[in-house]
Amino acid sequence: MGRCLLSGPSDMTFWVGTKGEEELDHIVGDQRASALHDLEKTLYIQAIFKETICIRPVGPVGIPHTTTSTEEFRGYVLPEGTAIFSDTYGIFHDPEHSTKLGMNDSAFQGHTASIVFSFGRIRFPLLSSLWFHLIVCWFFWNRESAQAYISHITLLFIDLQFSSFWPAKDPESGRDVPVDVLGYKESLTLTPKPFQCQIIPHGEHVKNIIESELCASTEIFIQFERDLAEEDKHWVDEIRSGW
Repeated sequence: MGRCLLSGPSDMTFWVGTKGEEELDHIVGDQRASALHDLEKTLYIQAIFKETICIRPVGPVGIPHTTTSTEEFRGYVLPEGTAIFSDTYGIFHDPEHSTKLGMNDSAFQGHTASIVFSFGRIRFPLLSSLWFHLIVCWFFWNRESAQAYISHITLLFIDLQFSSFWPAKDPESGRDVPVDVLGYKESLTLTPKPFQCQIIPHGEHVKNIIESELCASTEIFIQFERDLAEEDKHWVDEIRSGW
């Protein structure tokens, strides 16, 4: 999300995070962590999340599929067993379908169930946004993608509710350290390269809420802490030793 904001129009970039924070403050407040049941009420945050996925889809070519029988499409014969990749990134940046020149926070406002992982902003007004995206993820990608959708928007909740992200400062000049908004690793997924930034909590009480939630989730996290680097293991042990 941060890189999409940085690459967006200058007259709107700084407003997006602030408006998202204001929505969370109104719906959730600042005395508890946001929860999944808050999602349907946060329409603006859903809108900027969808726009972020359009600009920088995590899987630019989706998940490869295979034809189960010989098919013909626009004059092309696709034998049984043909691998098919969906050019998600190309579709979202095709001028005939979209104008992805930068972050547009209003693109999905009012479009309660617009397609993100498929072909353009097709509306299905009778289907809730959350369930629509889970269904699209399930069939167009896979089961894990539906879980990833929840995970990513949960991280966005945490980002907007508890902290502010700013460019890192050069210790000598005091100026912002430039961020390469197109700095991604070469792979089938759009993975950002490491970059410097400042993460500033919105107050001391925020630290207490985060630590409390982290402590309560220990048993869940332990299941996924396989193959951690030694540095990460040391950090986790150090954090938990204080509880």
